[in-house]
Amino acid sequence: PSSSISFSDDFMRSDSTKDEWVKGAGNWKLDRIPNPTWSVSPFRYRCDGEGTHLASTGYWFWSNYAVRAAVRPGSSGGAGIAASVRDVKNFVIFRWQNEAALDPRRANGALQLVQVVSGNEVVLAEKRGQIDPSQWYEFSLALAGQNVYALVDGYEVFRHSLNQDGKGHWPLGKVGLWASNADAALFDDVHVKSMSALKIDDSAAELKSVFGPRK
Repeated sequence: PSSSISFSDDFMRSDSTKDEWVKGAGNWKLDRIPNPTWSVSPFRYRCDGEGTHLASTGYWFWSNYAVRAAVRPGSSGGAGIAASVRDVKNFVIFRWQNEAALDPRRANGALQLVQVVSGNEVVLAEKRGQIDPSQWYEFSLALAGQNVYALVDGYEVFRHSLNQDGKGHWPLGKVGLWASNADAALFDDVHVKSMSALKIDDSAAELKSVFGPRK
């Protein structure tokens, strides 16, 4: 199938509304704060608890697309977005991995681009640093041919060529939300759009043309 991809979810719905996300692993639920004026993201998707959490949506044949989402990592474990999701053992993650919480607003850790093949993680690229785990960040992943581009708040962090997954497939598949050993990891404003470029020189400019200016 070659139709263009366009998907978005702001999680602004009731518990009785059909959920388009498949909960492949872990605990996921809609999360709402009592007064929407208290937060820029009053409706969001949340996961908590030990182990790995993965929720996915879309189709196995999706390729050449960009996905972005607002992510609030929380104070422990890791959180991020996934692409090329074939199943719970084959996908690509762009994540923040907490290592040590210094205080409620500072945590040491690393941004990582990871390819999971047959359940085994391969860290393709890593950049160590510090974030405020209570703040929201815009994570983006772009799949273009065999290449993947990872951005935070509109700035490119990684670009890398992907290998075949454990079933011999080149990068294609659903999009996902991912967390591990999460303490209230939150996600909001997910958008997925087709990309026409198979080789990208300026990923920030390319994603701006795909999604429009950042809000």
